[in-house]
Amino acid sequence: MPVRDFVDGKGRTRYCVEFEARGHRVFRRLPPGAKKGQATALEARLRHQLIDQAVVGVRPDPPLVKAIDEWLEEEVKGRKSEAETRSKAGVVKAAVDGLRVSEILGAVKLVGARVRGEGRPAPATVNRRRCILKAVARFAFDKGWLAENVSRKIKLLPGEVARQRVVTAREIERLIRHAEGFEAKAFIAFGAYACLRQGEVMALQPPDVRGAITVREAKTGSPRVVPIVPQLRPYLKAVPFRAHVRTLYAAFEAARDAAGLDGLVYHDLRRSGATILINSGEVTLEVVRKILGHKSVVTTLKVYALVLDRTAARAMRRGFKPINIPSGRRARKTKEAVNA
Repeated sequence: MPVRDFVDGKGRTRYCVEFEARGHRVFRRLPPGAKKGQATALEARLRHQLIDQAVVGVRPDPPLVKAIDEWLEEEVKGRKSEAETRSKAGVVKAAVDGLRVSEILGAVKLVGARVRGEGRPAPATVNRRRCILKAVARFAFDKGWLAENVSRKIKLLPGEVARQRVVTAREIERLIRHAEGFEAKAFIAFGAYACLRQGEVMALQPPDVRGAITVREAKTGSPRVVPIVPQLRPYLKAVPFRAHVRTLYAAFEAARDAAGLDGLVYHDLRRSGATILINSGEVTLEVVRKILGHKSVVTTLKVYALVLDRTAARAMRRGFKPINIPSGRRARKTKEAVNA
């Protein structure tokens, strides 16, 4: 069926339009709250667009900025990552202002240029912007604005280095001690001792922290259960958090600076907690995967490859302890005794 309903990660019934016409696969996800009649009207409008293009022979070439706005409205609206994606898209729009959709490949170099107020962007930053262009290129092809899906021609930069910033258990304790206020301390504790993402912490409700932590607002859309460790128990009463996330993050940054942990971001608490578990040598990678909520152990391996390498090296050193071989006269006596 070209119009169908589905249930999103928050349990809401939504509608999408999906069909193929004249060699184009068209897929549009309507925002939360849209009705079936609106989805049907969208399907009709999209079909007419394809027919008009085929009959008249003129392919629309809207401004690239407008295409990005439509992509945000039709494809991104309602996602958990909407605010972050819109922020990144704002930088891309400023870089490509004045270009048309047909010039999207020419925009690839522009999004890698310096933005006012920042230094040379890192490969990871440039790649996030290029990913937006790739998504918009696919969207433009589905719309019939491009004769070819050029998203595959938009390549990501090599040399993107994954962040490996972690802190020790003692540094986590020091960070919590320097935090001002009970909620700020709890905000840090949930990130480190439960390995939760910032959004997952802020979405917690009292029923979610009884016996174990039930994470309902997970990034993957699938709920998970995380055991409660003794270090976290004093902070369970902070749920639900009353302060705004910006207030709590500012308190985290103040504690970070006071504790001398420059460069630490909140997500590093989650990485640090997982690293502590892996380094203990008592927790399997599959258990760490479940705690973190990764869909595949491959993701866990990719993120913590360096940690696992170091843990394996320590295990090898413990397993193969060096043998104390005597030297000099003592060694000769030992050799004679062996040969006797």
